[in-house]
Order: sequence, then C-alpha cells, then structure tokens
Amino acid sequence: EPFVVVGTSDVYDSNLAQSVLEPGFEAAYPQYDFQYVSKGTGAAIAYAQAGTADAMIVHAASLENQFVAQGYSLEPYGRAIFWGDYVLLGPAADPAGVLTGAPHDIATAFEKVAAAGAAGTANFVSRGGTPGTTVQEHAIWALTSGVGTCDVSATNGGGTSPSTTTGACPSSVSYPSWYHATGLTQGPNILNASTCNYSGGNCYVFTDRGTFNYLQSTGQATNLQIVTRDNDATARGGEPLLVNSFHAYGLNPAKFSDNPNVDINT
Repeated sequence: EPFVVVGTSDVYDSNLAQSVLEPGFEAAYPQYDFQYVSKGTGAAIAYAQAGTADAMIVHAASLENQFVAQGYSLEPYGRAIFWGDYVLLGPAADPAGVLTGAPHDIATAFEKVAAAGAAGTANFVSRGGTPGTTVQEHAIWALTSGVGTCDVSATNGGGTSPSTTTGACPSSVSYPSWYHATGLTQGPNILNASTCNYSGGNCYVFTDRGTFNYLQSTGQATNLQIVTRDNDATARGGEPLLVNSFHAYGLNPAKFSDNPNVDINT
C-alpha cells in the first residue's frame, strides 16, 4: 500500500530519504511502499493541503504554524524528528572576507556578501520562494543593517529580502543585481552557485550542511567551501539561528471528508 510523504528537498538531496528513511521504514513496515515527494517547504505544504500526501516533513515553523492553525495536522502539533544545521558556502577566493571576518556570525556574513555584491565582486544565490531555507534566509536578512530590503509577508514566512525597493515585498521582488533567486531545490541550487555563471562570479549560497556534505562526497560542488557555520551565542540571532529543525505531520482526513477522491493513509 502506498504511503506518500511530501517533504523538504534537504531530506532528499542529502540522500537521507533514499538511504535511510525509505529502507528503514519499509523494513519495519513491509506492508507499505514508502514514497517521498521532494519539494520546498511552502510547496510541500500546498501539496499536502491538496490531499495528495499522507504525511509531511518540513522545516519552517512560521509556515507550519499556519498549516496547523488551518486544521490540516492529524495531531495538535508537529513531531520534532531530527535536526541539522545551515551554513553559508562561498568560493575559495572569498572576496567578501567572510571566512576571516564572520566565520560564526551569519548576519555579519550576509552584510559582507551584500557589500561585495554592490561592489561587483560577489553574488548571492538564493532558492527564492518559500522553501524552509529561504524562510530562514529571510529571517537572517531581517537582522542585517545597511542592506536594502523589502518586508516579506507573514503568509510567506516573514523576514526581509534584498530588494531595490522598500516596504512590503511585491509578488515579483526587484532584486539587486548581485542577488539571484533560482527557484531550484536544495542540491541543484548549491550546484548553481558552484558553477556561478553570473557577472563577477564568486557565488555565495545559504544552504543545509547535510546536502552540501553529500554533494561533496560524490565529487560535486567542488568550487565551494563553508565560510560561516555554528552561529556564536553572542552574534545576532544567537546559536539557534543556524539550527535546521525538521518536523513531521500526519494529514487530517477530516479536512477532506467532502472529497471522495482523497484517501489519507493515517
């Protein structure tokens, strides 16, 4: 019997779903065929709300809270199942001076990349949209100073985004020339930054450490290194700012009681 889990691309692009979750689950419950659908957190939530998944693994609390408040969760809260951490990757040349100037201070690191970008010597590669990684990225931009930003709506996770205009972010943000929103999932976004086909080169990318580790173990993303990790307790946002917490939710079949085409496997 199919058991469909929609979830963040970190879990798939790091090879965790394929090498650990699927074989482990199917060994314990051989009556089920574990199927993982990889999407960014915002897209994963929309997929689940359409009744096309039985369960969900995501990592953006501000979006998850809306999912729960709307009655889609089988239980009153999500289940904390595992955690990793976020890191900032950059080129060996590190023109923004992040590795020496902000190795454990992510808000300062973002400011340094933005300054180098404005000077034409660096680029920042973002996934854009509402993946959990972008939601966390927006939370970090909100802690910076000296960077032109617009305000991301609470519906899209809150925080701020680099922008040439201020105020509420429009549906199509006017990004500065050094900032690139790719729309890619976690692994391909890292590879985009490693290739870095942008004017001035020298790409930085905010991402999940597990995915980067897996890509490097398979000989990929070789143009990048970790330049910021493990946020200091005294840095803006403190240690939790780079903690990547994942939560699991079962879907509430009562939300689909009027749709005979939806059959949630609880």
